[in-house]
Amino acid sequence: MKKIWKYLKYIFGLAPVLIVAGITAGVLETGGLSPATWGPLPLGLLIAGMAVLGFWLLLKIASAESFWNSRSTSAGANAIVSTIAVLLILAMINLLAVRYRVEIDLTEDQRFTVALETKQVLQNLSQPVKLWIFSPQANPQDEELLKNYQDLGGDRFLFEYVDPYSRPGLAEEFGVTEVGDVYLELLSPNSQRREFVGNAIRKPLEESLLTNSIVLIKSDRTTLVYFLQGHGERPLQGRGGLSEAVRSLKQKNFISQPLNLAQRKAVPEDADVIAIAGPERELLPEEVAALEDYLDGGGSLLLAIDPFQNPGLDSLLRKWGVKLDDRVAVDINRQLPTVLAIADYGDHPITENFGNGFSFYPLARSIEITKVPGVQEAPLLITSAEGIWAESDTKSQQLEFDPKSDRQGPLILGVALTRSLNNPEVTAPETDASEEVTASPETDASEEVTASPEADASAEQEPPISIARMVAIGDSEFAIDGNFGQQLNGDLFLNAIGWLADRDEETFSIRPKEFTNRRIILTENQAIILFLTSVAIVPALGFLTAGTLWLLRR
Repeated sequence: MKKIWKYLKYIFGLAPVLIVAGITAGVLETGGLSPATWGPLPLGLLIAGMAVLGFWLLLKIASAESFWNSRSTSAGANAIVSTIAVLLILAMINLLAVRYRVEIDLTEDQRFTVALETKQVLQNLSQPVKLWIFSPQANPQDEELLKNYQDLGGDRFLFEYVDPYSRPGLAEEFGVTEVGDVYLELLSPNSQRREFVGNAIRKPLEESLLTNSIVLIKSDRTTLVYFLQGHGERPLQGRGGLSEAVRSLKQKNFISQPLNLAQRKAVPEDADVIAIAGPERELLPEEVAALEDYLDGGGSLLLAIDPFQNPGLDSLLRKWGVKLDDRVAVDINRQLPTVLAIADYGDHPITENFGNGFSFYPLARSIEITKVPGVQEAPLLITSAEGIWAESDTKSQQLEFDPKSDRQGPLILGVALTRSLNNPEVTAPETDASEEVTASPETDASEEVTASPEADASAEQEPPISIARMVAIGDSEFAIDGNFGQQLNGDLFLNAIGWLADRDEETFSIRPKEFTNRRIILTENQAIILFLTSVAIVPALGFLTAGTLWLLRR
């Protein structure tokens, strides 16, 4: 028995390890301490540990008559109890760490911490929302951001990665067009609302995009966009139409309706945005007057006018300082010179997240801007100067720049404008300097004109400044079916409609994290010195010191 004990006593150290492993596996698997609900693996580990421990006790009793009174038994029991206690403590710490994520962001720029606006939105969610990412593989960066959202929102914010190939029915239900599409769904028992967020493969998820999508899907506001018809404009359905744009607007809680102003006296009062895309014939004077009244009342207008077309809006555009150039923008550097690729965008909410991305315009005209009091303009689409100009003779077989009739780039293909309507500083007409205000003979010069208290009160309570908005783009083909999904074309159209509808006031301006660059940039001489110091000088000093100490000790 002593010989057997000599070799087997080391194996019994596995007993506490097997027992703790079984308990930990069972708790992690079922979330409870009841072995009745555990699977075969936790139960097998627990039984194996108990068997080894029981076998060890039997051998110990059989090998020594005074087993329970010996000091070795007491020391061994204390060691086993201490080991089990330490393992149980470690298991509980790991269990708590898995169940309750606690993270401390020690980075200088707080790059892993969400903004205060995001925390407020997630903590104030009254109804749960779920983010669907139709991608077979998860992006670690996106997944980490979504876990932060889930920690703040709890069970009111959910997310799930879905393989569109293994679940085609669900992908079709959401209207997924390509792998990586992301949709946000409001889990409400009364209404089902879904919104397209973006494509996680083409562009990683950003905090500003997610938070603003949650704000918009929570909103009960429905925006009406009227597309003018009756003059050869782009249809909402059919060939060369805007069905993809209309479907994307619907996903963002916009309602698109056709509008025939020839059959109405005025623009509908519930119109948030009026869109005129690719008219081929001039509008009637009554229609132009209705649009002017709509803008004078604080309306919003989107103009997408192709070259060679005259919509008859010169009188309206003149008030905004906009002139549609009759020439066609060409880029001699491209295989198709009339198809322009834009990568330079103005500083505006419509294009602030475009970066260096491209958008394409198959046939575009440039837009000229003139300063008008009360109107603020912001260029959106800007071409480069090299090899680009506004061509007046497009029938020529060889394009050549003519300084007499052509206009050299850079050209502006799109512009966003705002006009203050009731601000006297910017809307009051200019008075002629020669006109003088004189007192009438009946007025006694000694009489003083005093303001009544009512007049003072009305002067103090000035009405709020009303703003009208307009976006003018020298092309409509960029938004038609087939071109809408190309690069940033759809983003430009949707952002323009959102800005015109004043949706930007409902969202938060959350800037992307700006990381501080802490990299050490060395010159060639500094790199050589650092290499020699670390590889040669410091080791040599170490060997020299060691040799000196060795000689002194001898």
